Order: sequence, then structure tokens, then C-alpha cells
Amino acid sequence: EMVELLIRYGADINRETEEGLTPLHIACSAGNRCMIKFILDGHYTDIDRRDNHGNSPLNFSILNVVDQKTLDEIMDLLIQYGADVNVVDEKGNTSLHTICMNGKLNAAKKLLGKHDADVNIPDVNGITPLHFASNGGHIHIVEWLIEHKADLNTRNNKMNTPLHEAIYKRHRAIVNILIKSGADVNIR
Repeated sequence: EMVELLIRYGADINRETEEGLTPLHIACSAGNRCMIKFILDGHYTDIDRRDNHGNSPLNFSILNVVDQKTLDEIMDLLIQYGADVNVVDEKGNTSLHTICMNGKLNAAKKLLGKHDADVNIPDVNGITPLHFASNGGHIHIVEWLIEHKADLNTRNNKMNTPLHEAIYKRHRAIVNILIKSGADVNIR
């Protein structure tokens, strides 16, 4: 009710903070589903507006919302209203990169299973979601990415493949999965 009153008296629902955060970013970060829905229901123009670090509201929610059920609901809501799952931040990371860095399996399943996230987009360093998941030891995400046609032999800017990342971090189970799935063991 207070927000409605403020808007009625001229508050700009799209006004950014010094960091480039909009009220939608802040509502997403706080996990406030009611406020997100209110903002999206006719009060917001650019659902993919990025903050000063290139984070969209979708990516911002993935970074900040801890409760999986709340995150699932926020992701569904944002995507239902047209959020682009492949928008990139200043480092070239998509929401899927962020999910794989942070080991959020359910969120990965949601983006890959229902929303056509591009599994092979590299960031500015050539790092794909599979590189991040392999490096982080997120075995179930690695399996899910492979199931969704992640490129097993793609190289980052340091010429490392996801297999190299898993070996460097001594993630034996991931090394085995990558090799069993067809990763080239002869790439140097």
C-alpha cells in the first residue's frame, strides 16, 4: 500500500541507486515476491535492466536469494514476464554461469529444462557453465549440463577444458564423468 501511495504521488519505480539498482533488483535480492509482482504488473518497463556490474534482476536474485523455493518462484515470475535467461553481465556471465558457480542444481534444472538457457555461452574469459561446475565440484550440475549438450572440449582463454578444471581441483568423480561422456583426454 505504501509503494502504491508513493507511486501515486510521483515516485519513479524505475529510479536507480548509485550502483544502478532498480526497485526490481532490490525486491529480487530481498526475495520479496509480492513486490516483484507489483512492480512487474504495469509499473516496470525493462525487466532485463542491468546494474553497474551488468546484473539483471534475474541474475541478482540468483546471487542473493538463499531459499531454493523462493528462488524458484522468483525465477518463474521473472521469466513469465519476459526476462532473458541469456543476458550477460560485465564479465559475460549469464544466469546459468552464476548458478553453476554457486552450485544451485534446482535453478540449473529450471533454466535448462524449461527455459532454453544456452549451455555453451562463454564469458569474457572463455569460461562456460561446464567449466565453472567442473571447477567447483558440482557433480550433479555437471551431469545435467552434459545431458543438455554442453560442449565437453571447449577451451577457455587459458586453453583449459572442463576436464582440465576438474583435474586441477582433484574432483575425481567429475573427471570420470567427463571422460565417460566423451571428453578428449588428449587435449593439451
